[in-house]
Amino acid sequence: MRGISMTLTSLLAVSAGGLLAQGGVNLSGTYSGSINGDAFTATSTGWLEAADGSGYASIDFDHMPDGYAWQLPAGCWVCFICCNGRLELASAQNMFTVTGGNYSFERTITYSDSSQVTLSGSVAYDDISNTLVYDVVWGGSCTIPLADIVDVAWPAEERFSQLGPGSISSHGATGVTLAGGGTMGMTFDGTITYAGGGMLPFDEVAYLTATSTWVGPPDSVLTMGIAPGGSYIIPAPGAIMLVGVAGIGLGSRRRRTLV
Repeated sequence: MRGISMTLTSLLAVSAGGLLAQGGVNLSGTYSGSINGDAFTATSTGWLEAADGSGYASIDFDHMPDGYAWQLPAGCWVCFICCNGRLELASAQNMFTVTGGNYSFERTITYSDSSQVTLSGSVAYDDISNTLVYDVVWGGSCTIPLADIVDVAWPAEERFSQLGPGSISSHGATGVTLAGGGTMGMTFDGTITYAGGGMLPFDEVAYLTATSTWVGPPDSVLTMGIAPGGSYIIPAPGAIMLVGVAGIGLGSRRRRTLV
């Protein structure tokens, strides 16, 4: 999915005057479950600003699961909620626009050694407090050696496709940087399910770049900051062209019917 020729700068120019500025929204969530058989819990707070694709999240763990590292989920610690605050470019729509901030999700992270970590949960928008409230349950195991892992290899990239009314699939890729140089890749696949709401106008690709800070025990707090423009969503390559071709074909059929 990499190598998209349209830059963020050019897309901003294309979308000038047409951005869907939702305004900021608060975040409040809980994490639970186990990874590598080690049960853990965490609480999360933060905010998202879709008008410029910025945001912030703080995740306070009781501890990091044994044999796991804060870098290994990469953006998946927050991507299930950050999808609501992405800057919308070239008529693409983020998840808040499509679902109203109310949906369930599931996701599987697959590492280079084929080990897998899963997450599933729900998101609900409280309009009184202007807060996205979420609950996430983690599972699975990861057998990647931790010694050489340095940081997340940003950006995380994710493609969304409408499967049908109220159902969206996602597939993404990211990785971690290694002490000896290079990166180790990982993929993640999932679904988003919602009632009512809208539908994606076409397949879309989202990008997330964040700055992460980990404070280890006894605090065990991960903070993730997203600078303006760090989280955005665009049409997938060729998506608008395909929509246009479909429209031309429909118009041609209608003209033939009218003749």
